[in-house]
Amino acid sequence: MTKTLPEDFIFGGATAAYQAEGATNTDGKGRVAWDTYLEENYWYTAE
Repeated sequence: MTKTLPEDFIFGGATAAYQAEGATNTDGKGRVAWDTYLEENYWYTAE
C-alpha cells in the first residue's frame, strides 16, 4: 500500500535549545537558564 501526501503539504521541524545544546559542562558548554530551572523544579510541565 502506498500513501501520497497532497502536493501543497509542507513538512516542518523544530528543536529546542535545551535539546541541542548538550550536557552542561561538557565540551566547554556552560550553564543555561534551563539548567537552573530544572535543578530547582525537577521537571517542566507544559501548561
